[in-house]
Amino acid sequence: MESAHGNKCEKVFLVLFVHKKNCFLPPNKKVAEPMQDGDIGGLIRAAMMLTVKLGGPMLVATLAIGVAMSLIQAVTQINEPALAFVPKLCAIGATFLLAGSFMFASLDDFARMVFDHIVAVGGR
Repeated sequence: MESAHGNKCEKVFLVLFVHKKNCFLPPNKKVAEPMQDGDIGGLIRAAMMLTVKLGGPMLVATLAIGVAMSLIQAVTQINEPALAFVPKLCAIGATFLLAGSFMFASLDDFARMVFDHIVAVGGR
């Protein structure tokens, strides 16, 4: 003779694992469609643009400082690698301080968009 608890666990197992997928959706809820090629291409494009937004300001600042330092080294004929490294490091830090909030906001918006797409196609 089975206990009431064993019978209850058996029913829960049947409900969770045996029923067909999406049979528990409310009648007015539509089953989400899988992502199309255009959606995936749009996400890849947005990821590439995000990469440019995040890395671009620091790369441009480093490039400008590098060119300026190489001109100074060429004019003074001092070829010391540490002279170029320290200003580049300071430029990267300053750029991150100035554009860090923009970079974080861009990354946050992209992450929210990706998670919204995941939810839209039926991810849990």
